[in-house]
Amino acid sequence: MTQNLVTCNPSYTVLGIVKLMTNKHLRGVPVVNARNELVGLVTDFDLALFGWDFK
Repeated sequence: MTQNLVTCNPSYTVLGIVKLMTNKHLRGVPVVNARNELVGLVTDFDLALFGWDFK
C-alpha cells in the first residue's frame, strides 16, 4: 500500500493537475475532499480527451 499518496482536491485546475502529474511522473491522481474522501480520479486518458498531449 502506498504511504505517501499524491492527491488533489476538487479546486485544482486542469493545468494544476497536468503539472502535478508531469512533475511526479503519474498516470492518475485521486481527487479527495476536505475529509480525505475519494470523490473522483483524473487519469492521463481523461486529460488526453480534454486535449492535453503528454509527449
